[in-house]
Amino acid sequence: MKNKQFKFTPTPQLVSVLGAVALAGSSQAQDLTGSYGSFSEAALKSAALDSFGEDFFGESEQLEGSFWDYFKFGVNARAEYNDNIFLTNTNTEDDLVFRVSVPLEFSNKQTAENQWHVKYTPKFNFYTDNSSQDGIDHDLHAGYKHQFAKTSVDFGIGFENTEGPSRFGNPSIEKDAFRGNVGVSHVLSGKSRLDFDLGAISEDFVDSNFDDRNRYNTRLAWQYQITGKTTIGPYVAYEHVDIDDNPNHDAYSGGIK
Repeated sequence: MKNKQFKFTPTPQLVSVLGAVALAGSSQAQDLTGSYGSFSEAALKSAALDSFGEDFFGESEQLEGSFWDYFKFGVNARAEYNDNIFLTNTNTEDDLVFRVSVPLEFSNKQTAENQWHVKYTPKFNFYTDNSSQDGIDHDLHAGYKHQFAKTSVDFGIGFENTEGPSRFGNPSIEKDAFRGNVGVSHVLSGKSRLDFDLGAISEDFVDSNFDDRNRYNTRLAWQYQITGKTTIGPYVAYEHVDIDDNPNHDAYSGGIK
């Protein structure tokens, strides 16, 4: 009987998948469950090497400068107990809710002069007793930032679709939100900086019984670095809320951040 040896060189995509499996399966590796986990291709390859050995890769090392250098992903899982999911005054309904988010990001290095990113995060919601409330929320965001010598300017746009339990006629509340923001940060000295932000969000409810609204806000803050990892300083802010068929609202705020 003759024994045949089969040898192949995996593609970068397969290496990434196997590396992710190794990360999840090794007690000493980085855990996929957390607030946010992003894994570079180098980390994925290292985990694959630890689990499968260097002979697994053969002679090919085509892992640099590929799509996977810009791609990051993570997993966030949590459980929460709510004693009144429909927010009613009587006949309250409690439930245990499991939420699983999978942040997916395509971006360049944060140290680059011109930084950009596209992020998409689906969030899966599972209700233990009220399965009719199960659903998926979607969050999409794109941004660009330019770094000057002492000043950084960034722009962002986003879209969010969310759905949740409702105490009113329909079984749930669903809305679409469109966001936009502009931020400027200027270094005043070695330990202080000035931040200025402009933001807007438009919320459109699917149910016509709810009033759509637009919110506009601005904030000015001064920050001083008191330790290597701590900054503190005052801020002032203003927000204007435009509600369909209802009076508008204005709010002023200030404090220490």
